[in-house]
Amino acid sequence: MAENSQDETLSVLRKPFYAPRVQATPIPIARWDDDPLYCLKINDEWVSHLIGVLNAMDQPDTWVGTQEEIDDARQQVNEIILALMEACGMTDFCCIPPLTQMNEDGSISVSYDGGATYIPATTEDPRKAAPQLPPLPDLGTGHDNKCRAANDVTRQLKDLQAQWAANLGGGLTILQLALAFAGAVAALFLSGGTLAAILVPALLTLAAAVVGTGEEAYNDLFTSDVWDHVLCTLFCNCQADGSYTVGDFNNISADFDSFFTGTVALAFSSALRAWQVEGLNQASKVPSTDNLSCDECGCDLGCGTDWSIFGDEPTHFHGQIIDAGADYVTVMSGASGHHYILIRTANNTIGCVVTEIETISGTFTNFGGSYVGETITEGAPNHYPADIVAGGNCMAYIQIDSSGVDDDYVVKIHFTECP
Repeated sequence: MAENSQDETLSVLRKPFYAPRVQATPIPIARWDDDPLYCLKINDEWVSHLIGVLNAMDQPDTWVGTQEEIDDARQQVNEIILALMEACGMTDFCCIPPLTQMNEDGSISVSYDGGATYIPATTEDPRKAAPQLPPLPDLGTGHDNKCRAANDVTRQLKDLQAQWAANLGGGLTILQLALAFAGAVAALFLSGGTLAAILVPALLTLAAAVVGTGEEAYNDLFTSDVWDHVLCTLFCNCQADGSYTVGDFNNISADFDSFFTGTVALAFSSALRAWQVEGLNQASKVPSTDNLSCDECGCDLGCGTDWSIFGDEPTHFHGQIIDAGADYVTVMSGASGHHYILIRTANNTIGCVVTEIETISGTFTNFGGSYVGETITEGAPNHYPADIVAGGNCMAYIQIDSSGVDDDYVVKIHFTECP
């Protein structure tokens, strides 16, 4: 049918069909070919029926709008009809199967036009669609979720390294070795062959580097000092609840790339490229019996990570820290009374200069605080707004409330280091 003229094609397609009456309807705001676009396979008989229905939509009384809007809508209907007629020459009406490619950073892009253009993958990335493990149970006061998560991820990396080593010395080619490595990564996502095949590009460089290395020699590279640094990096770049953000993932990747060298650096960068942030969080939820201490890690991640809720965690009467970075902390108010936020540094010898208190949602009415070196008393700040943000003073305690306002609120407090 692809060789027929357009008139001949139309005569074939416009055979008798049942077309329901189309009522006048508002014209869609978006064009028919705006993203997102969807694909569907149907046979040619159903194509002819659909074109018949579309022909019924190409009538002046089908649409509600100005004459210009109606003319545009009818033109779009004709474009859709022509697209249906031209699809695969009308001999095999189909959509081009999507193509995927792994990018240099380990992310996946997808093409719907045979590879002419690629866009970032969302649901097409199996790592994003993989079943998610439940969060680790909250063990309450006295348990550090950050250190638990760091222990769990370190264990997963150790197990991954051991599985990779077990494939060495067996005479596998580089491609076979990369596929074996990818299979070990895919297991973390409760997946297998399809995901492993997609992940192979992230492991090819590592496979090429170690193809001639024996299992024992490879294992010897990962000393206790290596794993100590891994544990502390994972601990220092972790959220208070034991989760990892995209920023945390990037910080960890950059640290491993700069601290380690050679095969060790390549192993960790390959694992993280294959994991992405979804895999990092998945690894943090796999319980382990490891209980390595994080007390000696000595994190120095900037001023924003020095703050904690004053005295009442995990009840959150004084608020809840929901995110923190090198120069900010984001806090949700407590859910009773004046909806307080009370945060402080570990002691009154360290602190930060507040540059801005940004409202993310809701409303607060008052704020105050106490300087480094001053006595810190719950509910009794020594200074009030003019002395805090505008004064450039080094704060060790911050108190915010919404006296007279009953709704919760979220603020992002911005810092710089104290002079």
